[in-house]
Amino acid sequence: MSLPLDFNKITLHPLAADCPLEGFSCGEPGIDDWVRKKALPRHNAFKARVTAAHDDSGRLLGLYSLTLILERERDLRSSEGLRAFIQFGHIPTLHFEYLAVRQSIQNGGLGSYLTLDAICHFADMAERTGIPILTLQPLTKRLATYYGERNFVPYGSSGRMMMSAETAIRLRDDG
Repeated sequence: MSLPLDFNKITLHPLAADCPLEGFSCGEPGIDDWVRKKALPRHNAFKARVTAAHDDSGRLLGLYSLTLILERERDLRSSEGLRAFIQFGHIPTLHFEYLAVRQSIQNGGLGSYLTLDAICHFADMAERTGIPILTLQPLTKRLATYYGERNFVPYGSSGRMMMSAETAIRLRDDG
């Protein structure tokens, strides 16, 4: 059992070389491996943008990763309003690639806090660039429910989910 998080003492910033990744564990081996081995190299190579959450002692509490991808038109065909974005059979999207919270503090609100920060970053980017949707691939049905409660909707046939730029902007602006 962990103490409640004091969000006033949590800082968010881009992942940096001095971030202590090695001892981090969210309890999901594939994500933990990505955090330790690939998060910083992908961030530094601009293949992803990773945002890290630290407490006031500098301990890594969690992180998320956003990356630009092209979705196939046929996977998004049923989605309204996207036809104008199609280029050579694809639509540019921002992909919410990873979300990880230190296992010892899970269910304390940090995952929701980081998810909202990612949505706000997407809203800002959508206004500046016109990228129409934020996508993600939930690992479990429980996570699909979690993201559905945060206004992501299913699309395609593989369980992927998306949020429109309009929805993200509304969520950001409503606080």
